[in-house]
Amino acid sequence: MENLIIPWSENPTEEELKYKANVYFVRTIGTCFDIPIPTECELRSSFQNQPNPNSNLSVGARALTKHFVRKTKDKKVKSVNEKHQFWQEPIGSEKNKNLIALQHLEYFLTNSTWKNLHIITNQTTVFEMRVKEMYGMRWFFLDEKWQFRGYLEPY
Repeated sequence: MENLIIPWSENPTEEELKYKANVYFVRTIGTCFDIPIPTECELRSSFQNQPNPNSNLSVGARALTKHFVRKTKDKKVKSVNEKHQFWQEPIGSEKNKNLIALQHLEYFLTNSTWKNLHIITNQTTVFEMRVKEMYGMRWFFLDEKWQFRGYLEPY
């Protein structure tokens, strides 16, 4: 991922200086300085949101469940019974799945080594965190709030 990083500006704006002051923040082609960096509280809140009134499953747990199944289909793991090399399979009750997903989030909040607030091709603002193994989590900034989007595999 080092090839995605570009140098900081020689004459940075105030927004770029604020962004650069944050630990482990990187600058890439799409880095955006005019959107406030999400707080851990905002990240947790959107991750733990429960949008379905008929379910106690959080957005983060639902995404982890779907991500784990997708990795099985992509042959990253051979079967749903095989352990993934990084993600813990969300199993058991909805409460247990929420706990497993939350443990992943807390790990990322504590151990991330790559953070970037950037714009993707459809002009959506994204906050991305990755750990040293380059697995990641992503949030979109939509309707003036952060929404958890999903899990990322290494490039």
